Amino acid sequence: MKKRTLFTALLCLLAALCFVPAAQAAAIKLSATKVVLLKGQTKTLKVKGTKKKVTWKTSRKSVAAVSSKGKITANKVGKATITAKVAGKTLKCTVIVDKTPKLSSSSLSLKVGENSSLKVSGPTSKPKVTWKSANAAIAAVQNGTVTAKTAGTTTITAKVLGKTLKCAVTVTEPKR
Repeated sequence: MKKRTLFTALLCLLAALCFVPAAQAAAIKLSATKVVLLKGQTKTLKVKGTKKKVTWKTSRKSVAAVSSKGKITANKVGKATITAKVAGKTLKCTVIVDKTPKLSSSSLSLKVGENSSLKVSGPTSKPKVTWKSANAAIAAVQNGTVTAKTAGTTTITAKVLGKTLKCAVTVTEPKR
């Protein structure tokens, strides 16, 4: 009886050891499957779940080049696919090189209580825009809508795709 139990335990251990590489292979993945960049920006992709050598390739070098270390360089507006081959697997990442964002205005003059909308144009990928006022007591901003609070000057910034866009805001008292 002891021999059978020992034999079964060894057989289970051997089976478990045989399946470890298969489980590791299933866990191999890229750090990103979609990347949006602007011309000149870079991003390095990493392959997770393996220490084996990775071969990198791009579908359109004129749009996005990739180094032997997985570093993507955005060259011109367009779309490319980065392929990583490792341990018999092919992993892909879509790279979109988008148009440079622009702010609808570089300066605003408002009277206390007035609102004005700023918009970001250019990118087609509909990126997230983070708005901020350097002094919300003078002019606050929410989703691009600037609200004049009190007389003074401040700067509204919009961060999008790694770029910071600025608008100078001057707020004056309304005439009585």
